[in-house]
Amino acid sequence: MLDKEPTTFAKASPHPERRQAMMKEFDALAANHTWTLVPPPLDQKVIGCKWIYKIQRKSDGSIERYKSRLVAKGFNQQEDLGFVHYFLGIEVLSCKTGMQLSQTKYIMDILSKANMVHAKPWDTTTALGSPLYKDDGPPFENPKSYRTIVGALQYATLTRPDISFAVNCVSQYIHQPTIPQWTAVKRILRYLCGSLNLKLHLNPSHSLTIDVYCDANWAGCPDDRRSTTGFCLYLGGNLVSWSAKKQHTVSRSSTEAEYRSLVLTCAEILWLQYLLNELYVSLATPPTLWCDNIRATFLASNPIFHARTKYIEIDYHFVRERVATKQLRV
Repeated sequence: MLDKEPTTFAKASPHPERRQAMMKEFDALAANHTWTLVPPPLDQKVIGCKWIYKIQRKSDGSIERYKSRLVAKGFNQQEDLGFVHYFLGIEVLSCKTGMQLSQTKYIMDILSKANMVHAKPWDTTTALGSPLYKDDGPPFENPKSYRTIVGALQYATLTRPDISFAVNCVSQYIHQPTIPQWTAVKRILRYLCGSLNLKLHLNPSHSLTIDVYCDANWAGCPDDRRSTTGFCLYLGGNLVSWSAKKQHTVSRSSTEAEYRSLVLTCAEILWLQYLLNELYVSLATPPTLWCDNIRATFLASNPIFHARTKYIEIDYHFVRERVATKQLRV
């Protein structure tokens, strides 16, 4: 039975090779001071551990060595730890209507690093009609601080979709930031000063449906004239995924920009569907993808491909196949 991987300690312990592998693993854990022996708390359950047995084989299939790993029973941790309140900088608040996610403390730390805790608040994240340029002013004297603050803001978008587009814009200039670009970063921070109490609310839902809204600003970047895709994905009425990302290529028309936005959003929908399938969660109806460009919507549902759109043919088939098989409605 040494050519098979045992599933329990009772099956592995009779074999000297397995016992030797377990002893080697135990000695390594002890040498690294992996644990500290303390009395068990009376008000908590103790998480157990188990042995995992594997066989490492050579290229010809013969056994090279036996491996044993001692692991904690992580699947018991959630019920032992109870309801989560704070996780990776995200505050989880329970309320009568569901759950709220907030990064108030994390954002306060960002404001503190930028010395803007008491800055004058702004109502918007960006100045309308004032796009950022690559060389739109003198260099910012502290590019390291720029990269630190912008990197921290990227993590803040986990619960703040309202700053995603603005953070995406300033993130494009982290290599050689200018003073106007740093001013744009400070405007985002001023906006956060006035909106610290905003939270992402998640409501319980009895009907799991997927509704997604996507858009694109055609040739919006003044540096390379590439478009930016933006989408918001709702599951059961709850906002669960969003993005603002520059497209990889230049679009020759607004229809192409909008259609590439459909493609990126469609990929996100498929990923969520695969995840739900893994969790044995079925959807009552196909996901609905909303787009405000009539021509892009027409391409997604029209089986006839026009010659003037051959340059987006691959993307066309990607979305068109999902619509034809009724996996998606556009």
